[in-house]
Amino acid sequence: MNPFSKETLTQHQLKNNCLCLMTPEKQQIKSSMQFLGRIHENYVKALNAHFNEDKHNYLALNLNNKLISTILSNQNSVFLSDRIDTDFEANTDLLNNFVSYDTAYYQLIYEISNKVITAINLILDDNNALRDIYISGGFNRNEIFIKFLSVIKPSVTVRVPDVKNETALGAALLMKDYLKQAQFLTTLL
Repeated sequence: MNPFSKETLTQHQLKNNCLCLMTPEKQQIKSSMQFLGRIHENYVKALNAHFNEDKHNYLALNLNNKLISTILSNQNSVFLSDRIDTDFEANTDLLNNFVSYDTAYYQLIYEISNKVITAINLILDDNNALRDIYISGGFNRNEIFIKFLSVIKPSVTVRVPDVKNETALGAALLMKDYLKQAQFLTTLL
């Protein structure tokens, strides 16, 4: 999501799953939607079955900078397309290309990270001054994902807020302000 965009939503952005949301103050927030969490979930299940691993195995993986460098130098795309992915099911045949769970998982996260960077670039204004990316939700605990984002887009700092339920907190704060204004208007009437 980009709450700083001043440019109008384009046809190109609309065709690539972008929306423009409005705050109660009529400020736009551009959003790029991709269901990468669902893709991740399905591929993790397939990886676990293919390599006979525990369902939480990916959580125990240690950061392997050498493997990250190898994948980055190849820049191959195995699991995801260059376009909007509409099939969220894992293609288990693709797993035969990998000799280890780690290599397959790192490849998946590399491709997901590329999709995220592409989505971010899509909702930036031409004269953007992007310096920070804030990651919230379940993926913010994935050290491999954070590292790939940092390496793919080194011009920005990837930040992981230390707040639980950021979306709910933001919605509650907006609602609090809205209710305060509504109460003030009711008092005036």
